[in-house]
Amino acid sequence: MLKPIWKEFLWIFIIFLTSLLLAFLFYNLIPGNETFDIHLHDTYFVFPLWMILFIPLFFFITFSIFFIKERRRKFSARFSNVIILISGLAFLVVSYLLIKSFMHPVGQTICSPSTGLQQTYEPTPPLVTILNVFQIVVIIVLLYFAFQWGKNTRKKV
Repeated sequence: MLKPIWKEFLWIFIIFLTSLLLAFLFYNLIPGNETFDIHLHDTYFVFPLWMILFIPLFFFITFSIFFIKERRRKFSARFSNVIILISGLAFLVVSYLLIKSFMHPVGQTICSPSTGLQQTYEPTPPLVTILNVFQIVVIIVLLYFAFQWGKNTRKKV
């Protein structure tokens, strides 16, 4: 009973190290003094920048690897299925918080001479667009996963 659980934790540890390596290679980050500030309502959160970029990457890679691994086994391992579910939902929450922090009310104010109205346009950062696409993909895959897991559970009963 414990052997499969340790095997899954080994997978998570390997994914953790790989995600850490990819975060440092892609973002060219070294843990240091760079911070990322999130202002939500009356609370101000300050996080190290490398951690903010690492956490969504870790959850997305964990979700992807476990989904591919369990897809081959037809979602038969309950513990792996729980890891898929938790990592997918955690990615959605973390990416939502990142998107919310990027979409602050700073932008260009344009005055229309014909109507006299002012409109503020916010340019969408590319990271927000990428996170939105990944969110849609994760939601679709989670729906497929839930359907297959339910179908597999019904067969066993």
